[in-house]
Amino acid sequence: MEPPPARWEGPARLLAFGAGAAGAAVLWLAGAVSGRESPAPGPPRIWVADRAERHLVGLDRDLFVSRIAYLSRPVALAAGEDGELWCVVARGDGPDGPHAILSARTGVEVPLGGRPLGLAAGNRQALVLLEGAREAEVWRVGARGAAHLVARVSAGTCIAVRGDQILVGDARGGVNLLDRRGARRVHLGGEVLAVAAGTGSSWWALIASPRVRLVSLSADLVKQRVSHTDLENATLAVVGSSGSAWLVAGRERRALRIGPDGRVERSLSDLPLAGLIAGAATEDGGLLLLAPGAVLRVDSAGRVDRGQGGFGFLVDMALAAR
Repeated sequence: MEPPPARWEGPARLLAFGAGAAGAAVLWLAGAVSGRESPAPGPPRIWVADRAERHLVGLDRDLFVSRIAYLSRPVALAAGEDGELWCVVARGDGPDGPHAILSARTGVEVPLGGRPLGLAAGNRQALVLLEGAREAEVWRVGARGAAHLVARVSAGTCIAVRGDQILVGDARGGVNLLDRRGARRVHLGGEVLAVAAGTGSSWWALIASPRVRLVSLSADLVKQRVSHTDLENATLAVVGSSGSAWLVAGRERRALRIGPDGRVERSLSDLPLAGLIAGAATEDGGLLLLAPGAVLRVDSAGRVDRGQGGFGFLVDMALAAR
C-alpha cells in the first residue's frame, strides 16, 4: 500500500520559543586550528563543523583558516541564500539526546523536539526535518527564534528548499513537494538518500535501489532523466547553475560528476581521504571533500588541488553564499 502524501500543517501553529540560554551564545574569533595558516586569510567561503573541538571553522577559498566560532557540539550546517549560517547542535552526549538549532548571526537558539534527520536553509529561514513519534516533522525556523510545524511526512529521510517550496524524500521511495498549494507525492522506488534544488525549477533526487541512481525531476515532479551508477551509497552535491551534480561515495573513496544530459562527466577513484563524509560542489565545477580530520579540494578537471587538516572530528560542511 502506498503511504499517504505528506500532511500540510499550514502556518497556524506558530510557536515562540524562549531564547537566551547561556549555551546559545556564539563567540567569534579570528584564529586557526593546527594546519595550514595564512597571515592574511580572505573572507570565509567554506564552513566546517568540528564536533570534537566544539567549534565552527571558516575557511577562505584557498582553505586557509579565516574565522572560528565556539559553540556546543555542532552536528549539522546549512548556509542560506541570504548569507545566514544555521547550525544544529547536540545538547547531550548521544545522537538521540536533545538538540537545538541556532542562527550563527543572532545566536538565538531554538530547542528541537526530536532527532534531526535533515537541515536546509532558505532566505531568512531554516527548515529542519525531525524524527517524530510516528511520522517525520518539517519545522520552519526564523533567525529570531520563531518556529512552526509545516508538515508531517511518513518515513522522511532528507530535505531541500527553494523559495516557498520544500522537497522531502522518504525511505519508501517517494519525494514530497510542499508549497502553498499543499502537498504532492510521487513514487520513485528505493530509499531517497538526498534531495536538492536543481537549475530553474527542477529538482534532484538520489535513490538507493540497490545501486545509487540520480533522478532529475521537473517542477511538477515528472521524471526528466535517470542516471544509473554502480555506487553502493553516496551523498549529493549540486554544481551551481551548471546542471551538473557530484556524487560522493565515502566508503568506496569515489566520486562521479553527472552532467546535465545525465552522463558521467568525471569519474574519480582512490581518493586520498579515508572516511569521506560529504562533498560540496564549487561554482567552477570542482569538489570539496570532507573527512573527519581534513578538507580536500578537487578542481574541475578532477585533480587534487589542496587541503587543510588538523581538525578534531569534522561532521558537516556548508558553502557561504556569494
